[in-house]
Amino acid sequence: MQLPDFYEHYHPAKIIAGQRALSCLPFEMGRFGVKTPLVVVDEKIYEAGFVHLLEQAFADCGRKLGGVFPHGERRASVESAQTISELFRRGGCDCFLAAGGGTAMDAAKAAAFLIARNGGGLPAETHLSLAAPKIFAVPFTYAPGCQVSGLVELFDEENNRPLFYFSEDLIPRAVVLDPRATLAVTPSARAVYAMEALFRSVEAAVVPEANPVVSIHAKAAIGLLEKYLTPALTGKKSRREADQAMANASLYAGIAFSQRSCGIVAAAVHALRAVTGMEEGLAGAILLGPGLSFYSRSCAPQLADLAGALATANRVFPAENRLTAVRDAVCALRDRTGLPKNLREAGVARVQLEEVAQAAKRGPFFSDSLFCCEDIFALLEKAFWGEPCSN
Repeated sequence: MQLPDFYEHYHPAKIIAGQRALSCLPFEMGRFGVKTPLVVVDEKIYEAGFVHLLEQAFADCGRKLGGVFPHGERRASVESAQTISELFRRGGCDCFLAAGGGTAMDAAKAAAFLIARNGGGLPAETHLSLAAPKIFAVPFTYAPGCQVSGLVELFDEENNRPLFYFSEDLIPRAVVLDPRATLAVTPSARAVYAMEALFRSVEAAVVPEANPVVSIHAKAAIGLLEKYLTPALTGKKSRREADQAMANASLYAGIAFSQRSCGIVAAAVHALRAVTGMEEGLAGAILLGPGLSFYSRSCAPQLADLAGALATANRVFPAENRLTAVRDAVCALRDRTGLPKNLREAGVARVQLEEVAQAAKRGPFFSDSLFCCEDIFALLEKAFWGEPCSN
């Protein structure tokens, strides 16, 4: 590893992972001086009854939840955030507990953001310091990339536009990975979540101006995906062990990517979700091939450096063609999932590509120093037809 002349890294989220990790949650909240959470939970998770795991963890400590809000919208809106913040106040809550996937996390962050604004409206500036209620996260899916970041996306219905804000005060104080919460994830969902972890960790590792702490998290995620993806999908190995490894891989990928907050694949993936509703993991799996081609031209040394994370007892990466071998290995990992390999198979119309490219330019992951709107459109065009990982 080559250290840069200067770098910064800040991420306050405490990771609590393993058997009965949920039991630690009330104690961890107490360390921050809070004890009555409002649970914002994905509606499907709520309907499946998994909230009882949270209720039991608090009951064991003689405490109870301050309230539960099932969130069923595809994205966090100003209106839903206002509803949640009002429930927070009425219930005498002092913190948020986001349970489920990225939608619940977005909704909890959005409500905390509005509470911190205290009726001050939506600001023009995007990077803020906030006295926001503390947030804790319990993924009932694998932790998505933005779940452990300070980014919040609010959809402004009145003006029909997404708004993006960032504050370090919105980063969750603790993320709890308990196998009881994730073992119910289906194999098809595991594949999608794994691909979100893969594209985010690859992109975090290869984007220029590398932070060595980011690189460590990203490579750890890739290594866990390489080792445990097949057992997690097939159940041929201990499902509990594989599932916990995959949950940790997703969290590491999110921590790595949250420090980067840019990348051509992430920009296109976010825009595809906004325009078509496609799951981010599925979009990332499809865009990974052309994304690797893009980074092979602009960030070849960083991409080749992923060889160590992908190495196995049966796979070596000779120096003379390491870049191609790494690309092959990443795409072979993707191909294990059986997910669609192009946007046509996923139901995207070619006429939508320009709209997606323009949406990416307006999104939070766009970086005009690394790529342009034409680069994104070219990426989408290749992904529409299906570009192989290797030339």
